[in-house]
Order: sequence, then C-alpha cells, then structure tokens
Amino acid sequence: MKNIDIIKKIVENFDIDEEIFKNFEFEIIKDVIWIHSKKIRDLEVSHSNRKGLRFGNILKDKSIRISFFTGQLFGRFAKKRVVELNEEELVLFMRGLDIENRWNYNEGQVIVRFSNISLGTATITGNILKPQVPTAKRLKV
Repeated sequence: MKNIDIIKKIVENFDIDEEIFKNFEFEIIKDVIWIHSKKIRDLEVSHSNRKGLRFGNILKDKSIRISFFTGQLFGRFAKKRVVELNEEELVLFMRGLDIENRWNYNEGQVIVRFSNISLGTATITGNILKPQVPTAKRLKV
C-alpha cells in the first residue's frame, strides 16, 4: 500500500482533507502504518528501527483501522463518522465501557468527540459503540 492509497482511505472513511497529510509520509512495517514528518525522512536513528507515530493497522480486508492516538491528533479534521458524546457517555467511554449506538452509523470505526474535542476512536458493532481506549489510559472509578 502506498502513501496515496492510505490517504485515500482516510479521506473516504472520515472525510479528512488530504492537504492535512501533505507534510507527512507513511511507512508500513508488517501491516502497521507509521506516520512521520517528511523533515525527518533521512534522519538516522540508531536506537530504533522506526520513526514517528503509530498511525494504525492494515486489516486482512485491506481496510485501515487508525490508532486511538491518531484519532486524537487528526480527529478534529474529520467531517464524517464522528460521534459527539454527552457527559454520561464520556464517563463510560473513558472507562472503556460499551455505549448504545444512538448515532445510527453502520459498523466500523468512528472518531469520538466531547465538546468538539477529539478523544480518540471507537468501533461500532451492531447497536454498540465499543471504545478503543487503551487499558492503561482508562478512567478507574
């Protein structure tokens, strides 16, 4: 998969303007997509075999699942497949608990926001929104 293919899938899934990615490059290592600034393209890093942020994964069906942190960084630019939580849902989301799908989206990944702030990502399965909050980042109550 090439840079342009990754960008097309993100534009298609979330309607993020492709211009947002003009200063970035993608690198794929074993179906994991990494993103980094073009400015560090030739930077030699002796203690690591990769540069940048884990952007997401390429799934078996060749779709892309973006990482939770990618949702935080780029989610503010999304115009499609975005859910806005209320306060009660925010607590459930941050605890990693399922939320009823009141947004009527089909199955797949969504960007999650609260008060227009991108929190990360979730997956909709059936009538349930399943937060993708990493276990270590979940609210413990």
